[in-house]
Amino acid sequence: MNGNMPVRRLALGTLLVSFEGTNGTGVPYWLLDLLGNGVAGVTIFGRNITPEDPVGNLAGLARGLRHGRPDLLIAIDEEGGDVTRLDAETGSMFLGQGSLGAIDDVDVTRRSSASLAARLATAGVNLNFAPVADVASNVDSPIVGSRSFSADPVRASRHTAAAVMGHLDSGVAPTAKHFPGHGSTADDSHLVVPVVRVDLPTLWSRELQPFQAAIAAGVPVVMTGHLLVPALDPDAPATLSPRIIDGLLRTELGFDGVVVTDGLDMHAISSTVGRPEGVVRALLAGVDLMCIGGDSVTPDVVEDIVSAVEEAVASGRLDVARLMQARDRVEALAARFSHDASVRGLSPEEPMLDMARSSLRLVGDPSMAETSTVVELRNEPSIVAGEVAFGMGRALVARSASTRVVHLQRGMPVPELGQGGLVVSVRDAHLHPWQVEAVASLRRDHPGLVVVDHSGSASAEVLGSRAIVAQDASAIAAVAAADVLLQGAAGSSGGISGGGQV
Repeated sequence: MNGNMPVRRLALGTLLVSFEGTNGTGVPYWLLDLLGNGVAGVTIFGRNITPEDPVGNLAGLARGLRHGRPDLLIAIDEEGGDVTRLDAETGSMFLGQGSLGAIDDVDVTRRSSASLAARLATAGVNLNFAPVADVASNVDSPIVGSRSFSADPVRASRHTAAAVMGHLDSGVAPTAKHFPGHGSTADDSHLVVPVVRVDLPTLWSRELQPFQAAIAAGVPVVMTGHLLVPALDPDAPATLSPRIIDGLLRTELGFDGVVVTDGLDMHAISSTVGRPEGVVRALLAGVDLMCIGGDSVTPDVVEDIVSAVEEAVASGRLDVARLMQARDRVEALAARFSHDASVRGLSPEEPMLDMARSSLRLVGDPSMAETSTVVELRNEPSIVAGEVAFGMGRALVARSASTRVVHLQRGMPVPELGQGGLVVSVRDAHLHPWQVEAVASLRRDHPGLVVVDHSGSASAEVLGSRAIVAQDASAIAAVAAADVLLQGAAGSSGGISGGGQV
């Protein structure tokens, strides 16, 4: 590293920015200028994806971003299941972590992760913000839930390690998140600073186990959560805490890769210390790479952050050596996962349907000769996942175009549905009492209805005597569930492979 490099260029080298634009509109001029001046990379969101041929169009956008700079970091949140950017409009054709944990075959998890990562490599992505290493210890969490492999830290650990290795198999950098563990809190760091109220022995035996497994598996990136953990640091959230980053993650756990923040536009940071000060404090804590935009970033946002870093260095508050260390780590990551060096030996088209079938749990006999109506109970979209394209409608209409699909939200009256096979899609019903009431109302008029739970968390009251339980809201799980529903009907692609029945 050139010790005389301007602080501005060093600061830019620690930033992942976001932007408005697609392959069709091209890369904004201001972003091209920043790329030429050393910004570390970009984060891709759903707004950057063209629904028609998302992989091909993102690959075109990636080529424009990498013009003259093949080692640029292009990052994305592509977890499978509920969280997808590439397939936001149709749902992911990759199982989420809850489903993979339910199957509990680490070879399946590694293969699925490798195939997902191979698809990302084809699209030009070289850094994925997955897997989720949080343990789903709080069933009321609106953030973790089916994004976690398990509530069991041992199971979560082995599958986190397998997912890390699968990404590495395909030459894409995985990220273990959200350190030191988001699973025990029901608060959302997009809105507040969640408090993880667990003691040190619990942290070590539960929250930290999957991160230790990820580090042992060679994970190159760890993402911080904007979490206050009083047992570790009562004053600062993890992203801004030297005790948690330099002390726990670096020294005690021995992680020497890149530490990246969760989005600094989240209210836990942006509405408390603000993004510019958040970047300075994160650097002081030992973080290397700043994800500064879920919201669209403008040139003014970047300049405010760079100015804050320059001022911190000029005042002696931030040692330039720390800034150089962060930039060195980011450069090493970019060089290691340079897109030209990505391994693409695995096909991104590897069939996932058998995996999806084996993740389902059946209650009673949910099969039916035909479906007449699908009612999808839809919640307000969350900030983390956005609008999730879940439900049985698309999968069943593909088999029978005459299937009627009804979308219901809280407060909407239930229409007359007529006779025939009725399927009701629910998601996170345990967090939304209106869904419980809606299912009960529908069941009074249609006692033979089948419930499909797309989160693996519905109560026995909601499931009733005929149900299919999927562990996530992926499109592939819905396709597998449709096969189960219509396994005796013409046009079905077969019955369930594996799975359980109660």
